[in-house]
Amino acid sequence: MWAALSINAMVLPGAGSLMLGRRSGWVQAALAIAGFVISLVWIVQVVRQWMAEGRASLVPVPHLRLGLLGLGLAVVAWVWGMATAWGAVRRARR
Repeated sequence: MWAALSINAMVLPGAGSLMLGRRSGWVQAALAIAGFVISLVWIVQVVRQWMAEGRASLVPVPHLRLGLLGLGLAVVAWVWGMATAWGAVRRARR
């Protein structure tokens, strides 16, 4: 149980849930990976814009909605994965 919690927290949300036999782990992992990829795309777009302008323009933050979407997906996956694994730890204590 603790291994699943650790994996969900530090490696990939959903992977620990899958270890526990929860099918929701697939959705958690997909959300986490999508959040990571979207965040990576956002970072690349920001850096490309900085390079094109020759300076960092942080006001307004370029493509902010995309960055927030990626971050939001990753946070949802992480919280959901932690809740799933923590629930299993609590059940195992009983």
